[in-house]
Amino acid sequence: MSALSQIPLANCINGPINPELWNSLGMDNYLKNYLGGKNLTLTQYAASVHSANFICGIGRRCLAGQPCAPVQKLDWLVLYSSQQWNFYMNSLHDAVEASISIVVGWTGLTITVGILSIMVLAAASALMFVGPTAYTLLAAEAVGEGAAVEAVGGSAVIGSAAVAPLIVRRHQKETLSTDLFGAYARLDNDLTILYSKLKKVIFLNVDAVLRSPISSDQGLYNLLKNGTFLTANPSKLALEADARRMAQLTMMSELFKSLRMFILVGKDPCIYDGPNGAFSGIDILSYCTPDGLMMNIVRAEGDKLVQKIPHADLLTVKYGFSTEFLASTAIRCQVRSKNSSQAESKNNQNDQCAFTAPVCDARVPDIRNKILSHQKVVIACREGGKLLI
Repeated sequence: MSALSQIPLANCINGPINPELWNSLGMDNYLKNYLGGKNLTLTQYAASVHSANFICGIGRRCLAGQPCAPVQKLDWLVLYSSQQWNFYMNSLHDAVEASISIVVGWTGLTITVGILSIMVLAAASALMFVGPTAYTLLAAEAVGEGAAVEAVGGSAVIGSAAVAPLIVRRHQKETLSTDLFGAYARLDNDLTILYSKLKKVIFLNVDAVLRSPISSDQGLYNLLKNGTFLTANPSKLALEADARRMAQLTMMSELFKSLRMFILVGKDPCIYDGPNGAFSGIDILSYCTPDGLMMNIVRAEGDKLVQKIPHADLLTVKYGFSTEFLASTAIRCQVRSKNSSQAESKNNQNDQCAFTAPVCDARVPDIRNKILSHQKVVIACREGGKLLI
């Protein structure tokens, strides 16, 4: 008699494999309170449920196989979710080169090793807290949402709040050249070192999960909570594309922060020469919603507001990041940050906030009043909006 025929039909999985199934079966509670779960690692757990060859990690493929043969339903769901997580993290690992290259390629220049190293580490840490289809969801939500943006104000240190200390952004002038776009040293051979650094961060994160007990916050329980990795039939190509795009978007976010770039909302009316009345020019990043709300991506140079961004047009033309998408995404992340604690953000594996550039909403009274009293916009955003720019 086959192993499959020995398993009661009630133990087999019916219906789509998705987060709803995970939640309906009480999988969070099952994994958190699994007998021996405070001591068993993923590999040990897999062996105990008759899947001895299930070994995950960077460079490894751990496959759950068919449901209920021989692993029973609840345990198979845990292994399948772990399989999807493992594939996603391997895809992130493989996306490293593209995520750094987009930063260097967009500026058209190279960046000092010290600054890029900090960005790499911050981006890598932020990527650890992003779910498998976050970029796809962001792209779907961003279409036409500019008009619905509410006044948000405040600081936009979100999503990657846990790693914010890695990037020091101060109000006084930095020791680097004041021309942050024009005086970067050459990287050349150092890029290879940086690729290795980011890959090592991802490797160590995966290794830490695999070494932790499955029922701990550092292990599978917190990682797979709410069925995060049970998205609706994601293909390998889709997961790879999401990982690659998410890595690029997160690195771009860290670049913006390092260069003191931020989103400025509602300061100017939509009465100019660009689409819907936005500012125009290949070195300007400006967008107006259909109902007349302007959003600009600008830069703080000391206390001065700089609207012109070298190579700005390449963001859309070459890399596919529109001003509308970036601004709307940053604003949405800020709103979500205000609705959740830092601890929740750190542990939310389905956090869709990968682009966490600071947002200054000039419609907020504290900021608007400072601007109307002829205070410089950058100062108004720092003092009224608590922005780290």
